[in-house]
Amino acid sequence: REVGVADLPLEIEQNGTFSAGVQVAERFRRDSAFLVGDAAHRVTPRGGTGMNTAIHDGHDLGWKLAWVLRGWAGDELLDSYEAERRPVAEHNAARSADPDGSARPVLDELRVDLGGRLPHVWVEPGVSTLDVLGPGLTVFTGLGPAPSPTGPAPFTVRRLDELTARALGIHRGAALVVRPDGTPTETSRLSAAA
Repeated sequence: REVGVADLPLEIEQNGTFSAGVQVAERFRRDSAFLVGDAAHRVTPRGGTGMNTAIHDGHDLGWKLAWVLRGWAGDELLDSYEAERRPVAEHNAARSADPDGSARPVLDELRVDLGGRLPHVWVEPGVSTLDVLGPGLTVFTGLGPAPSPTGPAPFTVRRLDELTARALGIHRGAALVVRPDGTPTETSRLSAAA
């Protein structure tokens, strides 16, 4: 009946059981070996966060490895992989093990799911803040002098109109520096360009 045919003959060909486990690795890095995705953390299907967590792990580690290999950052950047990804993995593992994990309040969970990343704001018709992030740093600025980050990583300055800048929390004369994964960095590394 569910498929729209009342007398459709059904035959069950196989029946099995399914077990799900929750586990987070003791560490995500040892020397030059890194754990990502299911190797670093297992979650149940509840809430559908397993693949999202794994994909973000790979993206986070990927840009950091690229920066180190290009000489834009030292090895200490790779240490930040576990420091940043473990809390998300632990939260998602606990949420997936919670029978009410899929029904938690959205606003409480959104903070974890977004992980402090840059919000979507239209910077021009059809182009979002998320669309303009590159392999280096992206510097969003409003009115005032264009700041430039210090360090060897390349950067792109993206000037925003005053309303768009305010929507991102950028006040006159300030800037927001964003990593390739959409995570804002501290703006104290900025200096005004001449």
